[in-house]
Amino acid sequence: MAKRRDARGMVHRRVEYRHAGGQGDGTLVDLTRQGCRIKGTPPLPCGTRLRLQLWLPDMAQPVTVDLAAVRWVQDDQFGVSFLEVSPDARACLEQVCQLVCEPPQPKVKVISIPPFLGSEEEVVSRGGPPILAMARRKRPNS
Repeated sequence: MAKRRDARGMVHRRVEYRHAGGQGDGTLVDLTRQGCRIKGTPPLPCGTRLRLQLWLPDMAQPVTVDLAAVRWVQDDQFGVSFLEVSPDARACLEQVCQLVCEPPQPKVKVISIPPFLGSEEEVVSRGGPPILAMARRKRPNS
């Protein structure tokens, strides 16, 4: 089996597929820019050519993949690779893959903490830093 080139994103969305022998529907389990995994019945043999309708997150209409091929089958799941995709559909797939396939970049927020300007003796005579002193005041008496 060929090694996956793109990151895979879990999606769990509706998918419809048509092939020369009929049609079916299932659940889109995961998605990459090059293909997807579908859970559906009946299982289709490897090599089956499909036309897919994918209901993807944040899309008002289903995205159509004009031609896809079944690459592997295991139980009630099968993997397909996208062979022919229109430029508009490709743009939609790219957009969704950016959301679900790539790990979110952590947002870094830099904060400035002012230094304590008092002397060590002031900290000791007040019973510690001001935050600790406030916490001690809020504790109920035992």
